[in-house]
Amino acid sequence: MTAEDIAEVENEKFFEVYNGHPAVRNYGDATHISTEKMWDQILTKRLTNGSGEIIYGIATDDAHNYHRYQTNRSNPGRGWVMVKAAFLSPESIIRAMEKGDFYSSTGVIIKSFERDQQSFKIEIEPEDGITYITQFIGKVKSNTIDSESMDSQRRNSKEGKINGQILAEEAGFEVQYDFKGNEIYVRAKVVSSKEKKNPYHEGEFESAWLQPMIP
Repeated sequence: MTAEDIAEVENEKFFEVYNGHPAVRNYGDATHISTEKMWDQILTKRLTNGSGEIIYGIATDDAHNYHRYQTNRSNPGRGWVMVKAAFLSPESIIRAMEKGDFYSSTGVIIKSFERDQQSFKIEIEPEDGITYITQFIGKVKSNTIDSESMDSQRRNSKEGKINGQILAEEAGFEVQYDFKGNEIYVRAKVVSSKEKKNPYHEGEFESAWLQPMIP
């Protein structure tokens, strides 16, 4: 299934950007792009030549093995979502997620985040001895593409203008991206220096993904 296939699914609001099952290729392989690149391609397609609807990124552990913990087993606790809901009820949680008021994580805790038409602000819950890098990722209007260009990338090539780009990168616990006015969308990814315990893939660092918005 290609990014374009997913982009064209009507009323689909969520995309699995991280799956903790060891058989999943979140980072891609020799013939497939990463799930993050797919997410950016879906967003680009929808917001330039499609429905105009944002699709939000979800992390999940996809757990099946609950008693023996090791990398080659699908254990719980590898990925989850943190929802900014008004009430602890199914209705409130669903409503918040459908508005993008949540983030996905494999360990990083976001203390707060604010998004408006001027800026994207994030405060990270610090952990002793751990550093954090935040990447603001998106697409600017000068890089928009037409349907013909998208069609040429149907095989999910690792290159091309349909991929997102790092617009800014900042270290620290409190970071901010000020919109320039030419962005199609902006999302954020926080990567910590802390290696994840019982990762689905060796060498994995705890991370968090904050949802894209249209400035």
